Amino acid sequence: MAYVIIALSLVWLGMLVAERHKATVNRRALRHVIHVNGIRGKTSVTRMIAAGLSAGGYKVLCKTTGTIPDYITPDGVEHEIKRRGRANIKEQLYVMDVAVKAGAEVLVAECMALDPAYQRISQHEMLNADIGVITNIRMDHGDVFGHSLELVAEALSNTIPKKGKLFTAEQKLFGQLRANAERMGSEAIQAVADEDVDYGVEFAENGALALAVCE
Repeated sequence: MAYVIIALSLVWLGMLVAERHKATVNRRALRHVIHVNGIRGKTSVTRMIAAGLSAGGYKVLCKTTGTIPDYITPDGVEHEIKRRGRANIKEQLYVMDVAVKAGAEVLVAECMALDPAYQRISQHEMLNADIGVITNIRMDHGDVFGHSLELVAEALSNTIPKKGKLFTAEQKLFGQLRANAERMGSEAIQAVADEDVDYGVEFAENGALALAVCE
């Protein structure tokens, strides 16, 4: 029985090593990975960033999550992700692999993790995005994030990249996000909507944020 347990453990370990190697190879094949987090507007901002970069000539794969998760390949075709059982953050590895096979230069992925620990794993052990986005800080999921805006900001900061860039439309707690970004060796950029600009979307701050990332 002990030999069976050891054999199964070695197989499991081998699978983990192979998975990590594949993720590393796929990440190196992508010019940029943009990880979009926040409380409100993640899906909209993810799609706007992808659309803007595509219009600028980049080959982009856009992945959104939620009730009906899907991804849009560089040829503009939308594909629904068929989940077997509950959502699993390993879905991000699958989408990164799809992006590389589709010839994408850039992957724009909406954060699908809620638990702060899973957010950190998704960013630093899976996607390794060089560009992070935090749309805004709002009170939500207090049982997971905590019961203050500052605690929510700390939770969402788990997806700030190392030695990359963080973009956010958050105004009130920008200083906290900037300090967290600096600790990761990253630059924080605050997107502010210009009231004289028509961004063509309901929430101007989302349009301004997507535009800032694209620029």
